[in-house]
Amino acid sequence: ASYNESISTTRSNFLLPQAAVDVFGYLDALLSASVSDPVQRTQVVNALITQRGLPRTLLNPINYLANQAFLEKRADASVAWNTAKTTIVLNVFRDIRDTNAIGNQSSLLFGVNDFSNSTNIRQDGSSVLVDWAFAPKTNIDISVGYSDILFRDSARTDDLKFIRTGLRHQFRPKITGSLDYRHLERDTNQPNGNYKENAISAGVNIRF
Repeated sequence: ASYNESISTTRSNFLLPQAAVDVFGYLDALLSASVSDPVQRTQVVNALITQRGLPRTLLNPINYLANQAFLEKRADASVAWNTAKTTIVLNVFRDIRDTNAIGNQSSLLFGVNDFSNSTNIRQDGSSVLVDWAFAPKTNIDISVGYSDILFRDSARTDDLKFIRTGLRHQFRPKITGSLDYRHLERDTNQPNGNYKENAISAGVNIRF
């Protein structure tokens, strides 16, 4: 569990996404009881992530687009579970972004952005990742997430739902292939604001 308060911007969130779920960190903590040496544990975690084709972080959608700075208060709670063939990571969070807390600037300076609708925006969400090694060199993983966003000044609400599933196969010790499908959906009480996105991607990872 963690809590953080900081002055932030949309740009810094995209560069260092604070909505990210640190899969490496959770697995490192999970294995700390059985592998006490931190250097050896890092090697074990890296090997596990490589073998399973796990992402080092899971990113939740970042829904704020603004040029101005804001005070961000964020609380996270997560748990990870690992067996010989299965890894599960569960995360819940609350994120509050407030421009008034640091002195709200005029929209004439920053233009129209998300904070034009509300100077205080609350986001609650959760996500879960399940990875299953169903064959010696093949893994399938699925991640599901949900976020509820409330623009407190305008009573606007957005619901974001996403699901991603992927298939990963190790062709050679240093060559891994992947195939992913992603679905993202937004429901809002604003006119013409709903949308759905579907995407398929494939890739090959080669380590030298």
